Amino acid sequence: MTTTCRNHRWMPLAACSTLAVALVAVQGGARADTIPFTSLPVAALPASPTSTPTALPTTIPATEHVDGIFVALQPDKARKAMDDKNGYHYVSIFTSDKAAQTYSTEGTYAVSYPDDRSAPRVCVLSGGRSLSQRLTTTYRVRPYVPPPPSAETIKRLKAMHRWPPPPPKPVKTTTPPPPPHDDMQRVTIEKVTVTGDSAKVDVTDAVVDLKTLGARLLGSTTTTLSRVSAGPNSMGIFASRDDKGRVQFLVTSPELPTPELDADRQRQLERLSATADRVMVDLPSGSAAESGCGHVRFTMDAVKPGSGQMATVFATAFLPPSTDPDENPDSNTDDDQSQGSDDDATSAMRAVNQRRSQRARAVAVNVSLSQLASEPSPLLSLTLGWAGKDTQLSF
Repeated sequence: MTTTCRNHRWMPLAACSTLAVALVAVQGGARADTIPFTSLPVAALPASPTSTPTALPTTIPATEHVDGIFVALQPDKARKAMDDKNGYHYVSIFTSDKAAQTYSTEGTYAVSYPDDRSAPRVCVLSGGRSLSQRLTTTYRVRPYVPPPPSAETIKRLKAMHRWPPPPPKPVKTTTPPPPPHDDMQRVTIEKVTVTGDSAKVDVTDAVVDLKTLGARLLGSTTTTLSRVSAGPNSMGIFASRDDKGRVQFLVTSPELPTPELDADRQRQLERLSATADRVMVDLPSGSAAESGCGHVRFTMDAVKPGSGQMATVFATAFLPPSTDPDENPDSNTDDDQSQGSDDDATSAMRAVNQRRSQRARAVAVNVSLSQLASEPSPLLSLTLGWAGKDTQLSF
């Protein structure tokens, strides 16, 4: 009999231990861990670059670039059509040159995924907490002019004694004019490199000129975290602390399993990478952060004796096929076996084009810091458990 821990992300470690046991059978299985606070490596925690006030430049030459930032526009035809019709066009910021080149020539975000997913994960964000493979914003080439009201709208406003509208107030001008901050987009590039049991996080703060497409470096930081636990499918949990007791966590998502046929790998990457790379975290403050890059990073403040706090990370784990034929869509049926009269070439082609399925299940990582009044230092607890039922993903 398996015990289910409902709302397990808010339950203490002991209450969820039976749920975590279910993960042991999965490749790279997880467990409930308690880790002494003093065993965490001490490293300076980088401040959020975008939270630091910095005077933005008025313009950046098109020849000025920042490593890891690739800016691209839509193809000329599509961009001109948007300029003429809407008065603006899109500017996209990528973390790879290949993706930027594909977008600028074909106007599409579809880029073939590399088979090697062990390469460093590079993400971009601006303002909020959401990390992604790219960032798209609009650049206005002419002032916005609202459309004229319809006759029906004018009739309704007259009945409300709100027509005609009052004359617009004169616009105040300054000399010299203020810098065109609307032309500037501040961005953060986050690069995570996992080597063995350590993870290096390089954070680059930069600003992009949406008019010239130039980019300028504002600052950069580097920090290293150590692996404190592991989950299914090479899921990694890393942490470090500073001298004030704050703890930085990095959780990398489970990896895609190797398909049965080598020919299925590219299709698997293209159709399942978005699911594999999606990670979310509920923070102790009640806010949440989301990533589409296969990792999420967050910081928990120092706890005082007699207190504690918890964060929960959600990701998708990939499971082996079920041993129950009724639950395995890829199992042979009588209809499939009746095709035995086909020649070998036809059978091989059918096998290649047949849609595959991948069993998946949501997994939750509970990260808690707590300290009893009698304890000299906090205790880090990690619990992994299922957060939903099995699902079948097709590719």
